[in-house]
Amino acid sequence: MILKEKDLWSEKIPFIKKLKDFYSKIEYKRINLWPIMANECYTYYKSQEDRGFKEILGLIIRFIFFKEDLKVEKAKGKILVSYFMNREDHHELVKKAISAFSEKEIFFMDAYEYKRNPLKMYKPKIPNFYLLFSIWLKFKRSDLKKTLGRYYWLFLARTYQRFCQIVYFKKIIDRLEPKAYVAFCSPAFGEEAIMTLICKEKGILTFSMQHGFYREGHTFGPEALLAENSIPDYFLLWGDKTSDIQKKYVDQSRIILVGNPKYSRLNRKTKTKFDPKKATIFFGNNSFNKGNLELLEIVKVFIQNHPEISFNVTVHPMNDANLFFELLKFKNVKFIQKDFPVQNLLEESNFIILYSTSVAMEALNYKIPILEYHGNDSLRFWDGKNDSFTNVEELENLFLKLKNPREYKKLIDFYEKELEKIFYFDPKKSVPEVYYDKITNIIKRGV
Repeated sequence: MILKEKDLWSEKIPFIKKLKDFYSKIEYKRINLWPIMANECYTYYKSQEDRGFKEILGLIIRFIFFKEDLKVEKAKGKILVSYFMNREDHHELVKKAISAFSEKEIFFMDAYEYKRNPLKMYKPKIPNFYLLFSIWLKFKRSDLKKTLGRYYWLFLARTYQRFCQIVYFKKIIDRLEPKAYVAFCSPAFGEEAIMTLICKEKGILTFSMQHGFYREGHTFGPEALLAENSIPDYFLLWGDKTSDIQKKYVDQSRIILVGNPKYSRLNRKTKTKFDPKKATIFFGNNSFNKGNLELLEIVKVFIQNHPEISFNVTVHPMNDANLFFELLKFKNVKFIQKDFPVQNLLEESNFIILYSTSVAMEALNYKIPILEYHGNDSLRFWDGKNDSFTNVEELENLFLKLKNPREYKKLIDFYEKELEKIFYFDPKKSVPEVYYDKITNIIKRGV
């Protein structure tokens, strides 16, 4: 049963609702602004970003005085795939997802290198002051200054940039005439939202990939944006658990289970007993640093209590490693760069300790204990009572309990069931092959 509009976070949170009401009434070149600006609205509410004056001014200047300069080859009639993010792990996910397609079948609009070096992606332009003035009038008449506060001019400049991007990407879509469009994540990236809406207007089928884990809860979380801003025709999801959440927002016919392209099912033997020699500690992203720092104090004691165990320590790609590394300088600790493959760390670990990171879900495939710190703002991906702790005593008790083979097996069996809910595995095909088959079959049907 699909949720009613009144039950959406965008209706229940005054800050987001005010901006949704504003942007939903604005169209430019027949493209509605709300799905494009939703990411900013959700993000600024959730993170309560405290950007400094210089950073805000720098963004305003870029939004108004620079424009995209992507190198787009002449590739008519192919499936268009895009990626707009400066993160290597997600970049690899997209490349693997489309690896079964040939170069003759797809055109990959890969902005990864551009995002790493903005000077390559943008070039100076003379602003359209008439358009800027008309946007300012809309903001003024809607009395958004009180809602947006110090970010008023930043949102105004971002809106102007989105207007300009609509014109820019319309020209690209017209030139490419794609057979279909597959976005990395159109609900979360303005550029991809724009291209999705343009393609839908032209009757071109649109898809969006899942790139992170959804969780369902009673508190507002980042997955609310992904679930509620449902603009593509089809969602390419990793498994039943995400599907169960997404189908509360869209018709189930729009949901396609494909699996996670970074992971095949691992045929690992379940160990008969817990033999902890090596572990990895994963700290979550900077949005959860209150809990991360609480976990830091716990593991400082735990590491010292267990000199017989070698610990890897790493942090989320969006966090500052120095916050943690400086306080964990012990002989049995090895610091791992945050771009080091997570799979390698999971492969060599007998157990892991973490806080509010989707590594927990990835670890299910490795049949190892996943000990999660349960802080006040923690992301919990399952109702696990036998693998969560709130202090060092509880962590030590969990660790000791795992020495009992029966308790150890019970936990690993629980993870096996969770794995089946979270990841779809085709018995005969690799995940990229599933992507290929399901996307091309939908295109052939033309619906």
